[in-house]
Amino acid sequence: MRVFLAIVVCKLLRFIGKLVGKGSSLPGQYALKICPDILSRVTLPPYIIAVTGSNGKTSTVEMIAAILRKSGKNVVYNAEGSNQIEGVATLILCSSSLGGKMRGDVLLLESDERYARLSFRWFHPTHFVITNLYRDQLTRNGHPEWVYDAIVPAIHPDTTLVLNADDPLVSCFARGHEKVKWFGLERCSVSTDRPRGAYDDGARCPVCCGKMAYTCRHYHTSATTAVLSADMSGIRRILRSRPWIWTPEG
Repeated sequence: MRVFLAIVVCKLLRFIGKLVGKGSSLPGQYALKICPDILSRVTLPPYIIAVTGSNGKTSTVEMIAAILRKSGKNVVYNAEGSNQIEGVATLILCSSSLGGKMRGDVLLLESDERYARLSFRWFHPTHFVITNLYRDQLTRNGHPEWVYDAIVPAIHPDTTLVLNADDPLVSCFARGHEKVKWFGLERCSVSTDRPRGAYDDGARCPVCCGKMAYTCRHYHTSATTAVLSADMSGIRRILRSRPWIWTPEG
């Protein structure tokens, strides 16, 4: 009964919210109050792709959705960008029948890197894309290694990780994890020889703290991420070599 009530309330509040131009997170918030484990009780699609990271989440999700839809898949995703557990709950419940079965072939979720562990407490993605980790919104996220630690609890052993091979810190998620796919770029028109940001977060190895040496730097990998992620549904694959190496110090 609680499942049914939570879905009805969520759908009703979402409908009202659309009329007034608000309400992408509030419906899910009330649904979770009615039935805290509602996300474990609904039947989800066979493919659940999550995308998180410091930057590029929304653009990567949009491209994955476009590729999968072009291939004929019915994709449900949080286009409005509500990427915390309340917004995820709103999306899932508003896309479900009153009996708790979600429509669609693929559930595609943008997830806030700090709150991924909460969003995936009751279910886990079949594929988890991690775009990059670097200093972004320092007052909110602090150091990239803190964000790394916040994401770790969200990773399930059965999940296939889709990791940025060009980001040394992101590559650390592969340690001890059996199911891993890599994406990255070789030197291209947007590559540079030196970092362009105010900080050089990749200067040291995140494991041994040895100095890192790079063949090039680049900051535009979302398209490659999207194509590799979509490959999980039978599209095509782009894999590139890593542009970084460890020096003898590391």
